Amino acid sequence: MLSAAEAESLYVAARMFAAEAAAMRCLSRAEHSRFQLETKLRRKGFLPQEIRPALDFLEEKRLLDDRRFAGAWLRARLSSCVNGRIRLAAELAARGVSRADASAALEEFFTWNSEESLCRRAAEKLLRQGRTGKRLAASLQNRGFPAAMIRREVAAAGQAAEPDGPGCTEWPEDLADPD
Repeated sequence: MLSAAEAESLYVAARMFAAEAAAMRCLSRAEHSRFQLETKLRRKGFLPQEIRPALDFLEEKRLLDDRRFAGAWLRARLSSCVNGRIRLAAELAARGVSRADASAALEEFFTWNSEESLCRRAAEKLLRQGRTGKRLAASLQNRGFPAAMIRREVAAAGQAAEPDGPGCTEWPEDLADPD
């Protein structure tokens, strides 16, 4: 016969194992950040004291790795959207990836993918959609590209003289030339 303390200890161990198994099922389908798994496990009814040790164990075994998640997420993201470093960093932060892990993943990502060529690709797509001048610049800014790069791309697209349509010569303040 188990004592109350032994029964409680067995119950806690079983719940931690169940949290680990649920996390493994999620990881078997796709990479996740620790934050994403914590959120999913909380929604499934697990308590923080059950989740933390389970995720610590998965990190120790290298089955859960935020830096690896960030790299995989960036590569997958490139196939559907073209964004700049600023936007990508913000989206990784929203997924609970630490600044250090996000920075390392972004450095590696931009070693293989030129931010300027991504900006050009985004600008070309936006131009095909009819965005010109100020709207083109604002759209590129929303996608997280740096202001200087946006100005170069808009100028290269022949939009520099018309930032917001015919006759307008004002850029949005945050994209104005610093000179």
